[in-house]
Amino acid sequence: MTISGKSTTSARQQLQQTHTLVQAYANPKYRKAVVDVVGFDVDIFNYLLTYEKSEDFAVDNMYILSTQLQPKMRSILIDWIVQVQQRFSLLPDTLHLTVFLLDKFLSVARDVTKTELQLVGTTCMFIASKFEEMYPPVLSDFEYMADNAFAKRDIIRMEMRILDAVGFNLGRPNSLQFLEWYCIALGVDMKKVVIQRARYFNELCLLDASLAHLYPSQVSAASLYLALHVAQEDDVSKQMAKLAKMTDEEMKTIAELCAGAIIRVMSQQKLAAIRTKYQSSKFSEASKMSQAETEHLRSLIPRYDLDSAVTAKNHGGI
Repeated sequence: MTISGKSTTSARQQLQQTHTLVQAYANPKYRKAVVDVVGFDVDIFNYLLTYEKSEDFAVDNMYILSTQLQPKMRSILIDWIVQVQQRFSLLPDTLHLTVFLLDKFLSVARDVTKTELQLVGTTCMFIASKFEEMYPPVLSDFEYMADNAFAKRDIIRMEMRILDAVGFNLGRPNSLQFLEWYCIALGVDMKKVVIQRARYFNELCLLDASLAHLYPSQVSAASLYLALHVAQEDDVSKQMAKLAKMTDEEMKTIAELCAGAIIRVMSQQKLAAIRTKYQSSKFSEASKMSQAETEHLRSLIPRYDLDSAVTAKNHGGI
């Protein structure tokens, strides 16, 4: 059987078009345009939804409690990583990949000590930068940001350990990809403060180790759900479960988990990097929440004793 040259050319063109769209979707600058492409948007979303559940990306629930580290150490490290991200003007995708690599490595290599933690975090960001950025910072930049606490050769050796531990699987979908899909699918105005607040909540969730095992699609759905709830747009938030392919009970449970984590992080004055970042007009001052808005967020978490350190510890949180 032979295939005509015309058919082969047509198939190649279609394959190339699909490949170009998937590549573009990975770029935040062009992501909205790709989502708007009728005929490909749902396929891309469903593919990412399936791909995020790969065993290659799985992180053990409560892994931090079985290591030599404390949840607070992880939170302080990620707070510092956010400062580095701001200093180098790195993409949000780089931040999310950094945190995933950190959690995945720590859940596999459970012998990491407190003195090695900053080296691990720095190396994870070095790897993520090379994967996500067009012009990533050079190795000496990361050495400088760590105040020369370790040498370049230490970062290179740790890079080999981390890549081996994660099996070189760096293409995990991140929650920002799903968040933008949800916003467009729900018809939420991308310029509204509710979008920036959803991104703010999304990043705050990175700081709490108790959420490390959740899928990116779940965290982004909860973040938007909470932002809509705080803005008292509950008629829209009720559509989130169906869109995220969850039951109403699953959506409620995950939203409560994320709300509890967000409140715990917001109560920690030393973890100020994300809060300060989102005070900027660039992010619609999303972190400047009124007392009423904060209480509205608290109202979603009746099962949490927010003043109890025991509760936070039991959940692997801060």
